[in-house]
Amino acid sequence: MNLALERKTFCLFGLRGSGKSTMANHIAESYGSAALVYDTLNEAPAAAKYHTYAPANRNDAGELSAVIGMIKDSRQYRAFLIDEANRFCPSKPAAFQMKDEKVICQFSQVLM
Repeated sequence: MNLALERKTFCLFGLRGSGKSTMANHIAESYGSAALVYDTLNEAPAAAKYHTYAPANRNDAGELSAVIGMIKDSRQYRAFLIDEANRFCPSKPAAFQMKDEKVICQFSQVLM
Protein backbone atom coordinates (compact mmCIF):
# COMPACT_ATOMS: atom_id res chain seq x y z
CA MET A 1 0.00 0.00 0.00
CA ASN A 2 1.32 3.45 -0.93
CA LEU A 3 -0.15 6.41 0.95
CA ALA A 4 0.73 9.95 -0.13
CA LEU A 5 0.87 11.65 3.26
CA GLU A 6 3.21 14.55 2.55
CA ARG A 7 1.74 17.86 3.75
CA LYS A 8 -1.43 16.13 4.98
CA THR A 9 -3.32 16.21 8.24
CA PHE A 10 -5.37 13.13 9.05
CA CYS A 11 -6.89 11.10 11.87
CA LEU A 12 -7.25 7.36 12.33
CA PHE A 13 -10.53 6.23 13.81
CA GLY A 14 -11.76 2.76 14.61
CA LEU A 15 -12.95 0.35 17.22
CA ARG A 16 -10.62 -1.23 19.74
CA GLY A 17 -8.47 -3.84 18.03
CA SER A 18 -9.20 -2.60 14.49
CA GLY A 19 -5.55 -1.81 13.65
CA LYS A 20 -5.22 1.92 14.39
CA SER A 21 -1.96 1.54 16.30
CA THR A 22 -0.60 -0.87 13.70
CA MET A 23 -1.31 1.65 10.94
CA ALA A 24 0.17 4.52 13.00
CA ASN A 25 3.29 2.41 13.64
CA HIS A 26 3.60 1.72 9.90
CA ILE A 27 3.32 5.43 9.10
CA ALA A 28 5.84 6.43 11.78
CA GLU A 29 8.27 3.72 10.62
CA SER A 30 8.08 5.06 7.06
CA TYR A 31 9.36 8.44 8.34
CA GLY A 32 12.02 6.87 10.57
CA SER A 33 13.92 9.37 12.71
CA ALA A 34 11.94 12.24 11.15
CA ALA A 35 8.83 11.07 13.06
CA LEU A 36 7.86 11.67 16.67
CA VAL A 37 5.08 9.68 18.32
CA TYR A 38 3.48 11.18 21.42
CA ASP A 39 3.07 7.78 23.05
CA THR A 40 0.34 8.46 25.58
CA LEU A 41 0.14 4.85 26.83
CA ASN A 42 3.88 4.09 26.43
CA GLU A 43 3.18 1.22 24.02
CA ALA A 44 5.63 1.93 21.18
CA PRO A 45 7.78 -1.03 20.15
CA ALA A 46 11.21 -1.02 21.79
CA ALA A 47 12.88 -1.45 18.38
CA ALA A 48 11.00 1.46 16.77
CA LYS A 49 12.98 3.41 14.16
CA TYR A 50 11.13 6.63 15.05
CA HIS A 51 11.35 8.84 18.14
CA THR A 52 8.81 8.56 20.94
CA TYR A 53 7.80 10.75 23.84
CA ALA A 54 5.97 9.22 26.81
CA PRO A 55 4.28 11.97 28.84
CA ALA A 56 4.58 12.05 32.63
CA ASN A 57 0.82 12.70 32.82
CA ARG A 58 -1.10 11.18 29.91
CA ASN A 59 -4.08 13.51 30.40
CA ASP A 60 -2.11 16.77 30.61
CA ALA A 61 -2.84 18.93 27.56
CA GLY A 62 -0.21 21.40 28.80
CA GLU A 63 2.53 18.79 28.47
CA LEU A 64 1.36 17.99 24.93
CA SER A 65 1.33 21.70 24.12
CA ALA A 66 4.94 22.01 25.37
CA VAL A 67 6.03 19.12 23.12
CA ILE A 68 4.28 20.74 20.16
CA GLY A 69 6.13 23.97 20.90
CA MET A 70 9.44 22.10 20.94
CA ILE A 71 8.63 20.51 17.57
CA LYS A 72 7.67 23.86 16.05
CA ASP A 73 10.91 25.45 17.25
CA SER A 74 13.23 22.62 16.19
CA ARG A 75 11.74 21.76 12.78
CA GLN A 76 13.35 18.35 13.31
CA TYR A 77 10.29 16.24 12.55
CA ARG A 78 8.29 15.77 9.34
CA ALA A 79 5.62 13.64 11.02
CA PHE A 80 4.00 13.95 14.45
CA LEU A 81 1.55 11.32 15.66
CA ILE A 82 -0.49 11.59 18.85
CA ASP A 83 -1.59 8.23 20.22
CA GLU A 84 -4.91 8.42 22.09
CA ALA A 85 -5.53 11.94 20.71
CA ASN A 86 -9.18 11.66 21.78
CA ARG A 87 -7.98 12.60 25.27
CA PHE A 88 -7.19 16.10 24.00
CA CYS A 89 -9.80 16.83 21.31
CA PRO A 90 -13.37 16.26 22.49
CA SER A 91 -15.53 14.10 20.23
CA LYS A 92 -18.48 16.48 20.41
CA PRO A 93 -18.80 20.21 21.02
CA ALA A 94 -17.82 21.08 24.56
CA ALA A 95 -19.42 23.81 26.64
CA PHE A 96 -15.92 25.12 27.40
CA GLN A 97 -12.60 25.17 25.57
CA MET A 98 -9.59 23.44 27.10
CA LYS A 99 -6.75 25.86 27.83
CA ASP A 100 -4.41 24.34 25.23
CA GLU A 101 -7.01 22.96 22.81
CA LYS A 102 -6.52 25.79 20.30
CA VAL A 103 -2.76 25.18 20.13
CA ILE A 104 -3.18 21.41 19.79
CA CYS A 105 -5.91 21.44 17.18
CA GLN A 106 -4.18 24.12 15.06
CA PHE A 107 -0.77 22.44 15.21
CA SER A 108 -1.43 20.63 11.94
CA GLN A 109 -0.81 23.93 10.11
CA VAL A 110 2.84 23.87 11.23
CA LEU A 111 3.58 20.60 9.42
CA MET A 112 1.91 21.78 6.22
